[in-house]
Amino acid sequence: MKKTMMLVILTGIIFCRPGLASETSTGPDPDLRQGNNVKVVMARGWKNFFTFPGEIVRTGQNEKQHHPKTWPLTYAPCLVSNVIIRATSSLNDMFVLPTYVWATKDPRPITHFFDLPDYVWEKA
Repeated sequence: MKKTMMLVILTGIIFCRPGLASETSTGPDPDLRQGNNVKVVMARGWKNFFTFPGEIVRTGQNEKQHHPKTWPLTYAPCLVSNVIIRATSSLNDMFVLPTYVWATKDPRPITHFFDLPDYVWEKA
């Protein structure tokens, strides 16, 4: 069972995120430019904490769009990796990132580095 889970997670990490090294940016959030960095980051963390189960639907739609013939095979690994990434990002936004944002003014969440949108309801 452990080997199967590790294989699913590893497959999701390797095959579902081709743009890991992508450094494209959509620009800073207008709220973050106004000096509300810590509050906005913590609010984003709480929103993601309560909505990360929405990845079940978002990942399904995304996989059907990008892999119309093979989505049943890619759905499970991508779902596992996306849920783990979004849940970890929300906890990071709530507890770790506010201090980092205050010190460095870099408000990007973990999801940014995996080419996921900041929130579940946004388009990638």
